[in-house]
Amino acid sequence: MKMSKTVQSPDTYTHEDMRKHAVRWLSYHFRCSVVLSEMHTTATQEIPDAVGFKSSHSICVEAKISRADYLVNRRKTHCLIPEMGVGQRRFIIIPRDLISVDEHRERYPEYGLATVHENGVIRLRHESSIFETNKSAEVGMLVSALRRVKTREFLTINVIGEGE
Repeated sequence: MKMSKTVQSPDTYTHEDMRKHAVRWLSYHFRCSVVLSEMHTTATQEIPDAVGFKSSHSICVEAKISRADYLVNRRKTHCLIPEMGVGQRRFIIIPRDLISVDEHRERYPEYGLATVHENGVIRLRHESSIFETNKSAEVGMLVSALRRVKTREFLTINVIGEGE
């Protein structure tokens, strides 16, 4: 008996679903060799849903599943004082149709926007600006992850090939 695969609608995505999509997007689209998820550190009050590192570049992704959550993000310290945040590139990932690209460009012109569609397909809708980052917070996150590497539940390390 052949079973059909159930397709999840973006309207039913939970924050956890979106966080997992963000981790996958950083790992495969951006080819980040290290991806941390919901990493707590004392260096900053920011707890990004996912932050990826490749060479000397960092990319932060915040997952939003509701319009209210999307709008309140603007009041967070790392949005008010961008140099206090992590990620040289910063994105918000949302279920498709939650916010229009035009509205996003108006509210967060410097933040990139990615949308998740059926079957988990992720589309880049608006590119991120380049930010000055809180390098101390980024190093703190990496050191904290290495200290806790035995638990491995929040750490994804991708080996993408020799010499990279």
